Amino acid sequence: SGGLSSIGEMNSLRFDGSSYLSRGFTGGNKLVHTVSFWVKRSVLGADSTVFSAGASADANHVYKIGFNTNNQLQTWGFSPDAFNLKYNKTSNALYRDTSSWYHVIQVVDYSNQSGVNRVKLYVNGTPITSFSTDTVNDPDASSSVSAIGNSYTYMIGRYVYASQPYFSGGYLANIQFIDGQALDPNSFGERISDIWVPKQYGSGDSTDT
Repeated sequence: SGGLSSIGEMNSLRFDGSSYLSRGFTGGNKLVHTVSFWVKRSVLGADSTVFSAGASADANHVYKIGFNTNNQLQTWGFSPDAFNLKYNKTSNALYRDTSSWYHVIQVVDYSNQSGVNRVKLYVNGTPITSFSTDTVNDPDASSSVSAIGNSYTYMIGRYVYASQPYFSGGYLANIQFIDGQALDPNSFGERISDIWVPKQYGSGDSTDT
């Protein structure tokens, strides 16, 4: 299903399948964070990472969110304990509408939630409740669940690990990473006349791109 918003191409970044942004981060909260972005896809059927963190090779911490080759929304986190999977969620829904914007939110909260509720996904303000893969394990001994909160490179439009595939093509806007807070969709958008539209995240404690 597609999403409509007041975001236009002029207020977004265009990714052509060979472009990306990167930034190094030091430390942070390893167990609680929120990621929010608006995406309009133009290339389907490809491994299409929107946001990731970790190292390019031989890394024990990896984080990723984006679309897989089946056009499902997918996110995973690996810890430093022998490269153990800590969570992996893949939606049953397919996101193939290239004419509309999707607003995606991921909330990771290992401090206040339990089971699969430790990692939540929303699209256009609505929680995803149907998954083809829905694995959420306990943190490792160092209280890590992914590269988030550790000192690694964070990338927009590219997967940091192994073959490092790019976001296959389209537009991204309002990309926000909020460290140490588990926020709901109302922090980033609102429904007006049954259309989910963006609103300004107002506290000023996010890292915006």
